[in-house]
Formats: sequence, structure tokens, C-alpha cells
Amino acid sequence: MKTFKLLAVALLLTLPVVRIGANDKATGLTAPNIDSITEADMRKDVYFMASPEMKGRETLRREAEITAAYVRSRLEHVGVKPAGENGSWYQQVGLKYNTWEQQPSISFTRGSETHELKYGEHFVSTGGASQGLVIEAGGIAFAGYAVNDTERAYNDIEGVDLQGKVALILRYEPSPWRQGGRRNPFSRSANLNVKEALCRAAGAVGILMVTGPESLGADDNRRDLPSPEAGEKSPPLALDLPAAQQGEAGVPMFHISLSAADALLGGDGETRRIQQAFDKSEFSERPDMSAMKLTMNASGKTVCGTCPNVAGKIEGELDEWIILGAHHDHLGLGYF
Repeated sequence: MKTFKLLAVALLLTLPVVRIGANDKATGLTAPNIDSITEADMRKDVYFMASPEMKGRETLRREAEITAAYVRSRLEHVGVKPAGENGSWYQQVGLKYNTWEQQPSISFTRGSETHELKYGEHFVSTGGASQGLVIEAGGIAFAGYAVNDTERAYNDIEGVDLQGKVALILRYEPSPWRQGGRRNPFSRSANLNVKEALCRAAGAVGILMVTGPESLGADDNRRDLPSPEAGEKSPPLALDLPAAQQGEAGVPMFHISLSAADALLGGDGETRRIQQAFDKSEFSERPDMSAMKLTMNASGKTVCGTCPNVAGKIEGELDEWIILGAHHDHLGLGYF
């Protein structure tokens, strides 16, 4: 679940002199053409690219292509030469994302009772899947936070039988690990890719993830699921690499509501109780879900496309390269 940003790049080749600022007090030198940079020009660029009509300039959307063309025209206007593929201004970047061919469905049985989880209310996708998944009366197992942290001597997924089953996991990482009451947004253990890889390596064929009540600190009181529309209109992107360079395909992963997790675990408040136990490494409180059966139908597919980098160059005289860059696409209107 990665996001890649497209670049507007200027390759300033073999410049004779490199200076830090516009004015060099030690030598009295002034950067050439500094007066040509005006507030009006910068406002014009920002107001165009950040206008509501550009809809956030999301990658693989028409607005990102319009922005690339705008950047190219501005570079060309000031005399920059093209440095893209085959003498052009552009380098086409292959990207892909996963989506669903039809709305996924999930239900489970406990004893003689069958419960259906409603898409958009009880569960949403975290980004589709490259492969479909059909489970009839399959197994489900609780895998804690799906964390294996050797430095903290915490491993709540070890020994869990996930082979051919769906893993039920907690989002983020153990609550006591918060720093100053706040979660670390860059923690490896909280990363969804890491959790998915651990579950997949243990044999899981799908993942249901819940944000436990103990994880909702003062900086995050969002208890509702994200809009499924947002995730589907703005899915996480990955590079469309040749088959030999691609990693193993991920398993379908869904974000479920607290009420759905409580129902799966046996009743109101069960998610909180079990999360509190796992926060204290009391893995003996792991619920036995072996008698439950889960049915899932998730038909996935991968959509491929291209979006351009913009590359230009200014040629100088010395054997030296200076590369300046910034992304011209942005977050769009949805997922992030």
C-alpha cells in the first residue's frame, strides 16, 4: 500500500558556479536573473495548481496530466530544454492499483446463528486486492496486533494457526507503546504492509482489521469507518513493475467496525477486553474462534495506467549535475 509521487524535474547540467543564496555578501555576487522571480508568477502557478477545478491533482487522474502539461509549458517558456524519454519532456511511469469487480460480502456463523456484515457499515476495503477470494465455511483466528518486535520481546502472532484462515487483527500497535499519549505514525509494527506480510507468511488468506477502543487517543477520536467511496476513488498506488521484479501478491484486507469485531469475538466489550489483555502481553486471553465459520466473496482485479514525470535541463560548461525536483501530483479528494 504505497503511494508514489510524480516529479517535475529540472536537471541543471554542468553549471559553472553553485551558490547557496541569491546574494553572496562575501563576494558581492548576485544570482543571475533573480529579479525575474516575482510574487505574481508564483501566485499564478500556485493558484492554478491548487484551484478547486484541479480536484487535488490525484495521480492517474486527468488533472495530474493537465498539471504535468502546465509544468512543461512553464519550463519551456523560460528556456529549459526537454530531458525526457526520446527527446520529449516526459517520462511515462507505469502505476497500478487494486479494486473490486463487485461489492465484497462477509458473513459468519456462531453456533446456529448466522451474522452478515454490511459493506460500508460494518466493513470497508483498505485498498482492494490483486486476486479474488471466495471462502465457504472457512476458519478465522485472532492474531492480536500482528506484531513481531524482537527489541520489545513482543510477538503476538507466533504460534497462531492461520493456515488457510482469515486473520482478525488489531490496528496500530500495543497502546502502552504510545509516546506522550500519542501513536507513532511511522512505526514499523503499525505499518499495514508489515502486518499483511506477517499474516500472509503465516498462511492467512484474508485479513479483517479493527481499530481497538484503546487505540483511540486524544489525537484520534475517529471511531467510524472511512468512507468506502473514498478508498475506491483514491486507492493506494504501486509501481507497475515487470513480473520478475514484483513481490508476492497481497491478501484481501478489510477494515471492520468495532461493533463487527465485538460480534465476531462474542459480544459487546469483547474487543476492548481482549485488547487490554494483549496490551499487557497476556496472550493466554486469545479467544478461541475455532468453532466459527466465515463466508467471504471478494472478487478483485488490478488496474494499470501511466502518469508522466516532467523532465527538463539547462546545459552548462562543467562536468557537474544539479538535480531539482518536486511532485506535481497530489492527494486528490479521497483516501488520504
